Amino acid sequence: MTQPLVSFILVNYRTPDMTINCVRSIRERTAIPHEVVVADSDSGDGSAGKIRVACPGAIVTELDRNLGFGAGCNAAARLAGGKYLYLLNTDTLLHEDSADVLARFLAVRPGVVAVGSRLFYPDGSPQASASKYPSLLGLVAGRDALARMVHPVWPSLGRALASSPPAEWLKEPIRADWCVGASLMVRAGAYRGVGGFDEDFFMYAEETDLCLRLSKLGEIWYTPETAVLHLEGGSGGLEPNPARLARIAAGHRLYFEKHVGRLAARTYMAVWRALSAGKYLFWRGRSLLSRSAGDRKRAEWHRLFVANATALRYPLDDRR
Repeated sequence: MTQPLVSFILVNYRTPDMTINCVRSIRERTAIPHEVVVADSDSGDGSAGKIRVACPGAIVTELDRNLGFGAGCNAAARLAGGKYLYLLNTDTLLHEDSADVLARFLAVRPGVVAVGSRLFYPDGSPQASASKYPSLLGLVAGRDALARMVHPVWPSLGRALASSPPAEWLKEPIRADWCVGASLMVRAGAYRGVGGFDEDFFMYAEETDLCLRLSKLGEIWYTPETAVLHLEGGSGGLEPNPARLARIAAGHRLYFEKHVGRLAARTYMAVWRALSAGKYLFWRGRSLLSRSAGDRKRAEWHRLFVANATALRYPLDDRR
């Protein structure tokens, strides 16, 4: 059997059909030697068996608990034999040989330890895929909106102001703080060198933490040279809901506690909640005038965030 150059790392949780479609797109589009490793996070719905039947040759490992995305990736990575680990969400579809593009990118840049691709939504619109580390400055209301206003007349300043530059601004590969984990290729040696994902993160901010630790070994880059369709939703759902928003807040709180300190984490979360409360009032008031469903949805997102930002804390109690 040919030694795989790339090991695709997927984590399934109760989305077997989506995972099967993702694996099939990998098989159809990937010409370089590769393997697919799927960790099933105790779905309890027969997912693992369905994936084995539909995707012969894929390595499927079953976990006895759902410990989150990072823990699932770590479990799959322990079985992987590739030089590069391609972390790929199960709610993605390949439309070209993205693995080859990203592997070539790493092969000619020995100082780069991880590279993320472009992502786009089903309607063709781009998803922000490269970001700066979370910061208090990044929470300032309207910062990205200001960046978008500045960019047409002063592109470099617009990019500097934006916490997550829109993909349409990024025409060339750039060095990034972190890239979205939905499509991220990492050198296997570097991944194992930092211990993989921190499993205290159940979901959200785990790739930010991983990229920060990887940056001690080399650079993190983003390249627009290949694009992956991101259906976005999967087991997390598309619509904001209390559980999802509580996890987003918990992930960011843990990131700050770990890398900056508890006081910084408390300050960050207090500012975030205050800004969201203000944004709720703005969008709620606007929705009453506009009667727009979009405005109501934005208001509800901020209301739910304020209500649930302190509902959950990582690490989860059953893993302490």
